[in-house]
Order: sequence, then C-alpha cells, then structure tokens
Amino acid sequence: MSPLRANATLCAIVIRPSLPTLFLAYLKIGCTAFGGGLAALPIFRTELATRRAWLSETTVDELFATAQAIPGVILVNTAVLSALPLRRRPGAVLASIAVVLPAFLLILLLGTWLLAHRDAPWLTSLWFGLRPAVVGLLLATALRLLRTHVRRLAQALLAAAAFVYLLFRPSPLPVLLAAILIPPLLRRLRSRRLPPPPPAAQSTPGSHAPPPPPFMPAFAATGPLLLPALLFLTFFKISLFSIGGGYNMIPLMQHELAAHDWLQPADFLDLFALSEATPGPVAVNAATLAGAKVAGPWGALAATTGACLPGFLVALFAGAWILAHREHPDIAAILRTLPPLLAGLILATAWRLFSALQLAASPHPCFQAALLLLVALACFLRPRLSPVVPLACCALLSFGLTTLFP
Repeated sequence: MSPLRANATLCAIVIRPSLPTLFLAYLKIGCTAFGGGLAALPIFRTELATRRAWLSETTVDELFATAQAIPGVILVNTAVLSALPLRRRPGAVLASIAVVLPAFLLILLLGTWLLAHRDAPWLTSLWFGLRPAVVGLLLATALRLLRTHVRRLAQALLAAAAFVYLLFRPSPLPVLLAAILIPPLLRRLRSRRLPPPPPAAQSTPGSHAPPPPPFMPAFAATGPLLLPALLFLTFFKISLFSIGGGYNMIPLMQHELAAHDWLQPADFLDLFALSEATPGPVAVNAATLAGAKVAGPWGALAATTGACLPGFLVALFAGAWILAHREHPDIAAILRTLPPLLAGLILATAWRLFSALQLAASPHPCFQAALLLLVALACFLRPRLSPVVPLACCALLSFGLTTLFP
C-alpha cells in the first residue's frame, strides 16, 4: 500500500472537496489563526470537521497531535497532514500555501511599515508596552510546559540544566541535538541490559535511531543575491531543529538572528510582538518580518520558505509513516525529553530578553517593565484568552503611563 493510500486509510474522510474549495477553506484558517500553534486546533476542528464535515473531529485531533512530532511549523504541518487524505499531494501543497499566504502579505504591507516608523512618538510608547508582554508570553509558555510535562525529578533537572546552559552559552542547538539523539540510544542500551522478554510478549523490532541532522556551516553573505540564500538556510536550520513549532523556535531564532547581527534583542521583541498580533503561524510571521527587515521582499520570501520547508517535506513524504508509528518507543522517548528542555531554553531566552529591555521613555522604566510583565503573564496564563488581547492591553497601558507621566 502506498503512503498516500495508507494515510487515507488511517483518516476518516467524510467528503472530498475540490481543489479551489480546499484552498479557500485553508485560506480562511490562515486568516483567523491568531497565535498559530496550539491555538489553531479549535479553528481546524471548526472548519474541517464541524462546518465542512471533511474529516471527523477525532481525525483532526490525531493529525494535530502528529504534527507536533514533526520539525517545523505546527500550522503548516497540520495543513499538509489533513489535506493529504482529502486531495493528496496537490491539495497538501495548496493547503500549506493558503495557511501562510494571508500573514505573509499582511506583514509585507503593514509590518515593515510599522517597524520602519516605530520611532514615531505615538508608536514608541506602544512598542515599550509590547516588549514586556512578549517576555510574559514566553514565561507563560514555559510554565505551561513545566506544569504539563515535568512530573519527575529527572525531568526537572533537564529543564534546570537547559536553563543554566543557555545562560552561559550562546546557542541552544547542542541541547536540541542531544534531545533528539540521546534518548533513543539510552533506551536501546537499557533494553540490552534487561533480560529478554518471553517470546509471546516480544514486539516487532523498532526502527533505528534517527541519523544526526546535517551540519550546516555558517557563511558570510557578500552580495545581494547571497543574503536571501543565507536567510533561507538560517531559517531552514531553525525549523529543522524545532519540534513543536511556534514558541519552541524562539531560543534558536533569537540566537541565530543575533549571531548574524541582523536583529538586536530589543528589535527581536518588537518583531515577535508584531508576529503574535497578526494571523498565521507565529514562527512564519517572525521569519517573514525578519527577512523583510534584512533583505526586503526577496528576503521575506526566502526566510518564510526556509521556515516552512522542513516540516512541509517531512509531512508530505513521511506523514503516513509518522501517523502509523507515532507510538514507536524511539519517537516517544524524544517527545518525553524535549518539553522539559524546551521549557528551560524558553525561560533562559525570556531572562535574556527581559534584561535587554529598553524603556528609557518611561520615568520609571523598571516599575513599568515589571508591571507590564505581570499583567501580560496573568493574561497569558488564561488558556482560552486570545494572545492578541494581552498584547493590546499592555500596549495601551504603556501608552497611558507615558501620557500621564511624560
């Protein structure tokens, strides 16, 4: 049985739409998926299962859970996996373009203008409110990861080790590589030491440990054509080593952008705040905005393609295998190890960004930063609240404080 037929067999398909209808449905998802990632699950369920009855709700939930085990952007991965059983690979290609296109065009038209005019007096106070709000968003994400996935002392030690490591080392890439390669090896070593199980309880042999990802050396762009290529390779690497998408990409993205001297910490906070406030996947929005700021429209296209391509290729060509083997012990071991490490990395990134906050326009910068951070954290810890609401509240609160205390 081919992978595409296996994928269709695993999914409960109710109606097969035409390609134009499928494109418009996923375009609507891309226009309404503020915050991307986990916040997009209700939108996928409403559009694909409840409203159009293309897939069952159980199938959408299973596809969404599988998308989190694939490197790259969860929204793109889910679009590919859910469109494959409906219209095979042509539908998957159209669905992945549709969920990214609205935010890509919006950021090119509006986001670059806002960043270019952010020194205007009326925008300055708004940016000062968004920066602590982004730090609060990172803290809330890390706390959710800790509360959900850290249940043993060993997992807590992993999170603490990742936090301390990133405080003293610039790149989180070694931690992510270790989280991918070491758990399957340890599981195999433990299985060799244990006595063999009885023949009736033996299971089919698992797959080999995943090979190490290809090494991608950094190089300096010396011309206008090489800069978009460097942006593509940089965001391809970021996406390739990020399982779970969205906020899990932040530590590596912040490091890579700073290492190439493309964005300073304060610029990164502004970029991420605007990415969170626009529809579509947060990681893709950030890639589009960073590429546009560094190399214009061609840079935005290169960075966006690099951020989407790893997960798209894996979901397109290996989606059926992943759906059938997502309970494999090696994959399960990686997925158990990653969340505590990612929580520690995100906490360290939040600490770095908060220490780099620039609130000089406020008469009490430390007080304002702490107040906005607490407000944002309290709002982001409410699971059903859209992330746009805390960002808007902090921006307006900062505007009011700077107006009352000029």
